[in-house]
Amino acid sequence: MLLGINGQTWQKKTYQYVLLTKALKNYLEHEDVWESVNAVSVKADDVLVDYSDGNNFRLHDHFSRKPNSIRLHSYVDDFEVCCNPLG
Repeated sequence: MLLGINGQTWQKKTYQYVLLTKALKNYLEHEDVWESVNAVSVKADDVLVDYSDGNNFRLHDHFSRKPNSIRLHSYVDDFEVCCNPLG
């Protein structure tokens, strides 16, 4: 969708809108995904494997009452070191 036009370069500025509920529904309809969501993992108190092992998750009001809730993680990898010799 069009946000506007840069007044100096006349480039169009756009964004993408993704309807999260439809995308999540389509994703969870795959049997292998649904199985991994419902998988029971053995957790050790002294090992951190993912976000749910941390205190912020364990003490969170919603997730402590409803531990089977689906967590959505947003991830953006836009950090780049300017002087990276491999980049």
